[in-house]
Amino acid sequence: MSNIDRLKFLINKILSSPHLSEEELNPYIDELLELSPDPNIMDYMFWDDLTLDEIINKAMSYKPIYL
Repeated sequence: MSNIDRLKFLINKILSSPHLSEEELNPYIDELLELSPDPNIMDYMFWDDLTLDEIINKAMSYKPIYL
């Protein structure tokens, strides 16, 4: 499974599992944050009206600013 496929799985799991407790979701969230180059991926999931593919594209296009 590629990283993008895994990201899609994790996002779907998080968004489609409102019945899970925070403790049950934490492993999925931790893995999502570890795989995503963009530290703001959770914001895109909950605060923006984006499709799954748009969330992935936005996260994968992230370029950190090096000082």
